[in-house]
Amino acid sequence: MKNKCVNLYEFQKLKNYELKIKIEKCLGREIPNGYIKKVKSELQRINQKLKSQIIQLNYNSIQASQYVGFIKLKDFSIQIIPKLYREDKSLPNLQYLIVMLKYLNVEGVSLKKIDFGALGKAKGDLFEFLIEIYTKKLKEQIYAGIYRKYINIIEDSEYIRGKLNVDLQIKYNITKPWKFYCEFEEFIENNPINQIFKYTLTLLKKTTRTNSIKKTIDEILVLFLNVDLIKIKLYHFKKIYFTRLNIFYKPLIDFCLLIISQSNIDFQNRTIESFYFLFDMNLLFEKFITEFIKKNQDSLKINEKHNIIEVKDQVQIGLLFKEFNLKPDLIITYKNGEKLSKILLDFKYKILSPSVRHFGISQSDFYQMFAYSQSQKEKFNNIILLYPGKEEIISGFFKHEFDQNHFIKIFIDFINLDRIYEPYTRVFNKFEIINNLNHVFNLEDKQNLK
Repeated sequence: MKNKCVNLYEFQKLKNYELKIKIEKCLGREIPNGYIKKVKSELQRINQKLKSQIIQLNYNSIQASQYVGFIKLKDFSIQIIPKLYREDKSLPNLQYLIVMLKYLNVEGVSLKKIDFGALGKAKGDLFEFLIEIYTKKLKEQIYAGIYRKYINIIEDSEYIRGKLNVDLQIKYNITKPWKFYCEFEEFIENNPINQIFKYTLTLLKKTTRTNSIKKTIDEILVLFLNVDLIKIKLYHFKKIYFTRLNIFYKPLIDFCLLIISQSNIDFQNRTIESFYFLFDMNLLFEKFITEFIKKNQDSLKINEKHNIIEVKDQVQIGLLFKEFNLKPDLIITYKNGEKLSKILLDFKYKILSPSVRHFGISQSDFYQMFAYSQSQKEKFNNIILLYPGKEEIISGFFKHEFDQNHFIKIFIDFINLDRIYEPYTRVFNKFEIINNLNHVFNLEDKQNLK
């Protein structure tokens, strides 16, 4: 399978002629005049749908933003890759992204026990990779036993089955004593869950370029011969109620919902014209570190000795001008001797530089932390601004004294995202992140820094 992807790193800019060269390379042919304009029109439609500049569209260029993932267009995909790994290689960086998504157990994408070999087999094409994961999991589930459900059926026949529906019998068969309107329940596979599966598989079969995936889809569709192929729309998902008998199908249905809700579908030909699967790296960075701290708080120490008592995220701590909510990303409570102390932690997904004044931190970030610190009667004295970093951890410390007993300390620190996962050994470095965070929480050492 030839990789039909145009790869961009987050925030990377491409001139129109550079984009044209990349598209022609992945398609293996020249593209006509006006093709780039059509691509931009489709990207603009997705921007409008998401109400955000996923890809900034300029007259003579396009530029990626903080969103990563892929946009599947009719002929090729545009992949926006996070630049987490220390090398500019798409495959390891995509593996980092998948590890973070897996850790967060992202809704609609069941990534447990994923096979990274499949990503290499898909030539680093995330769309093909996700389809392969989905079809394999669905095949395993269907082969274990196709989902059946009792369906209430009303049928006009020459034989009595179940119970006679007296009202319909009188209304329609009063002059046909040989016909019977019967009502009964039947345990069948032609139900909404399997109808959603069949329709989604039909779309994916016409969209994938991987023969092994098409073969897997055909093997599943054979088992759905008695399931109606109907046009699935969003309201069909609202009719599904999950119980203990069918809850294990929910991750697979969530993926179908992802496909239907985030696609531009040609319903007549049952093909996917475009599909997007995108994540805001600002939120992904925040949620990943937050979830990691919550899961591993017993292994984390404040100042190398104090236990963390509680971790709360997105807690409103006050109002600014009685109108704007103040919600820091994280509030950590720890036992400091006989009293409880708090640290306010806020995540900023931007790369700083030690050679720039204040590391390149914006004034607005400092103003925001000042507002946080003064928002309650009990002030926050210790605030950590946490950024993604690479290679080495560089820490900063700023202190502002209002008077002898009233001050605010802002600590600047970094999480080495390129160390959370080793792409060659495929090891998730849990203890590396714990050590990194314990360094972040060692505030006493940082107060001597200038």
